Amino acid sequence: MRRKPRPRAKAKAKPGRAGRAFYLGSFGLLLLGGLAWIFSRYALEGHEGLGEWALESQFWALKLHGAGAFLFLVALGYSLAENRRKLELALLGLAILSGWLIYYGPSGDLRDRVSMAHWILGLLSAVALAWGLA
Repeated sequence: MRRKPRPRAKAKAKPGRAGRAFYLGSFGLLLLGGLAWIFSRYALEGHEGLGEWALESQFWALKLHGAGAFLFLVALGYSLAENRRKLELALLGLAILSGWLIYYGPSGDLRDRVSMAHWILGLLSAVALAWGLA
């Protein structure tokens, strides 16, 4: 008996130039805000004469990071139709969850650990995204 041939997989839709630019641009804004916060928190805070400015820069860095996060979630929703790498999606999912936990989760030492995990996951997501572009 002859077997039926397997149906061919449908071709995945490739994002247009504008969609790709929105995805990468929103991720870049998200990453820039996060890196600015890390820099102002760990490099500027505690230096004499920069105390108030360091806190102000952290405030604006978080606003930039939050705006990038909202835009990136929209871009991510559109791009889920594409076949994104599983590693990239897992890292982004954990980064989103840890970001939520920073604001609505535990306080004290555990919050500090979640915050550290969040920015590590964010940096790993940037590496995974760059690896996916290569």
